[in-house]
This record gives sequence, C-alpha cells and structure tokens, in this order.
Amino acid sequence: GSSRKARWIGDAMPLQPPRGANNGYHSRFSEKEDTTKWIQIDLGEEKIFNQFKLYPARPHDGPGTPGFLFPLKVKIWVDQEPSFEKTFMRVAEQTYLDIPNPGTEPFQLETKNTKMRMRYVRLGVVKMGKVEGQGHAFALAEFQILLDGQVISAGLPVTTSDSIEDGGWSASHLTDGDLVSHGAEAIEPQ
Repeated sequence: GSSRKARWIGDAMPLQPPRGANNGYHSRFSEKEDTTKWIQIDLGEEKIFNQFKLYPARPHDGPGTPGFLFPLKVKIWVDQEPSFEKTFMRVAEQTYLDIPNPGTEPFQLETKNTKMRMRYVRLGVVKMGKVEGQGHAFALAEFQILLDGQVISAGLPVTTSDSIEDGGWSASHLTDGDLVSHGAEAIEPQ
C-alpha cells in the first residue's frame, strides 16, 4: 500500500545535487518608485497565521551590499480568492516611514491583535528602491508566512505581478527555504 511506497522513498534519498545560484526574487524594473508590485502565496487551503518575515537579498554577483533593493514600503493583504478584487483585507503594513535597510536580518510584520484564517496572502510593495540607470524594483531572498514563529508557507506556490527569471533570480525562490542569497555551490566529495 501507500505506506510501503512512502517508506521506500525515505530510504532512497539521493545525495544532494549541487545547489544552483540562488539570489532570491527580483521584480522587474519600473520608472516610478510607487508602482505597486506584489508577490502572492497560495497556502493551498485556509490556514491560520499571524506573522510575516521578509528576508533581504544580497546577490552573489552584485555589489555585495546586504538588503539589496529591500522594499521601502509594504502592505499585506489576505483573501479567500486569488484575484484580490472584492473581499480582500489589509492585515499589516509599513507605509508611514520607509523601512530601514535590514542588512542581513529578516524584517518582521505581524497581524494587528489577531490571527488570520485565509488561503491567499499578498505582499504589496508600494515604494521601491532604485538602481541607478535601471530604475526602481524590489528584491527578497525569501517571504515567509508564520503562525507563532512556525513557518507555514515553505515550498508553496508563488505568483507575482512580474519577475526576473534569470541569473539566479526566480519567483520560486521566495518559498524555497533558502534564506540567504548564494552562488552555485558544488558538494565537496567526502
């Protein structure tokens, strides 16, 4: 039955393949700093949560500055529908002042005074940083949804308003558990 199959998969775990370059997620560039861009996680079903963590990107092939293009102002909305057109609610935000560069530490937001039970979570970035000569964008190594410190969003599907899918950047990196940007890594033979 299914138990035998599951056990066999557990016994036959292959060695970890070399890890490819993973900078995290990088939105496309826009001319304006306040073009709203978003990333959205589908929890698969209604789940309870009350915290969010944004992990800063530090591209392995970039200037090496921690907090590369970290969002400056953000809002978090939740909805039962993926379209976020009618029934969405805002549950957290940091818009009064720009978020200071978090360096290498994650930036945490919490829902106000309550736990939410929803299926879809959307992080909207309403003010972005700038790269001279290229425009405004935002980047993150990871976006996590948590309940009392426990991550509930690992490995779940992500949709985005737009995304650079090149050079170690990908929307799929937002929930892959890789919290720090890195170049390709070969596994050393023992």
